[in-house]
Amino acid sequence: MLRFSIIIATLHDDGELTLCLDSLTKLNKEPCFEVIIVDQNNDDRLIEVIKLYTNRLDIRHHQVAFKAASRARNLGAQLARGEWVGFPDDDCQFMPDTLIEIEKLARQSQIRVITGQTVDESGSPNLVRWQQEPTFFSRWTMFGCLVEATMYVRRDLFLKVHGFDERFGPGAPFPAAEGI
Repeated sequence: MLRFSIIIATLHDDGELTLCLDSLTKLNKEPCFEVIIVDQNNDDRLIEVIKLYTNRLDIRHHQVAFKAASRARNLGAQLARGEWVGFPDDDCQFMPDTLIEIEKLARQSQIRVITGQTVDESGSPNLVRWQQEPTFFSRWTMFGCLVEATMYVRRDLFLKVHGFDERFGPGAPFPAAEGI
């Protein structure tokens, strides 16, 4: 079984997905991971991009006829084969040791959700109110330690709670806060 499934919901891509996939090719190969792209475009703009990576990544492409980020991520989680699922945005770029660091935490049996702060190209944090120390997730800390683009969760638990609430996120009635 794969350790991680990286689920990327994408819409109106203008080249960011290429940068994201390129960064995934530079990840250290262990732990094993797959990439699931849930393509919400109503055209074939990503076909050639994805073909460039099929020999370098374990990648699956699913075109859908809806436009809703949480729904797309939930579909990706249902299709996933990994023990853990992650939901980076299509414009995210991974550091080479990202999954190694996540794996270190995932080995701890009491941990069910892992998240981290996003940084810009210089390595500087780009979320202002982020917890600066490791923090247990709770309703009191969630706004400073969770963003869906850096969230990894055990797939079995994610599916048990039926994934993201599809009323939240881009394309939904409440277009933000889908991670929380």
